[in-house]
Amino acid sequence: MARQECAPAFGSCRFEVICASTHPGEELACVGVCPQLGSWNAGRAVKFTTDATLFPTWVCEAFPLLVAGEEFKVVIRQPGGGVVWEPFEGNRRAPSGLAAGCVLRALFGDIAIKAVW
Repeated sequence: MARQECAPAFGSCRFEVICASTHPGEELACVGVCPQLGSWNAGRAVKFTTDATLFPTWVCEAFPLLVAGEEFKVVIRQPGGGVVWEPFEGNRRAPSGLAAGCVLRALFGDIAIKAVW
């Protein structure tokens, strides 16, 4: 049974996603089941940033800590309001044991996610 809300946030982690398929004006964001991730509303999702030095890596420096198994997905938000969802069945699930200061790493479109402490 999927949880409907995240646990209260007790810190944050860094989340890095490699995504070379964005175009100027688009942004990467993370949307999920809990309110901290927009409750599946891509307009309220947590935003990532990039620049000429980092691209194709997008970074969220203050990604909320999630409970193990919490469901989410990374999306590309387009300037006109369109949303491109990651092209795999189901959702990502937060790994267990996340702690403040950890780093999450993922590739857009690949369900695997790695946590580094």
